[in-house]
Amino acid sequence: MRLFSPGFPPDDVFAHPRHEAAQKALPDVIVQLRLAVNVKDGYEFQQELIGHIRETEEARNAFSKAVMRIEDGKPPQQDAPEPQSGLSECVRPS
Repeated sequence: MRLFSPGFPPDDVFAHPRHEAAQKALPDVIVQLRLAVNVKDGYEFQQELIGHIRETEEARNAFSKAVMRIEDGKPPQQDAPEPQSGLSECVRPS
């Protein structure tokens, strides 16, 4: 089983700004989970997690759309997010 794509070592993945932001948010998420003492708290916690997942999926879809447009020789869509990288230079593996 391969966990990482060739050309993207784990250190590069862990240095990505989104991954670093998730690492910083994780302690608060754990505290929120531990404070859940009833169904209402659990539901609110679940909704918070779903919101994070939705935000991540929307960003991933927008990046994918921009990449497809660029590969087709078109400019990225007008509302395309800015690329983010933990690298000083973003190099696409061949």
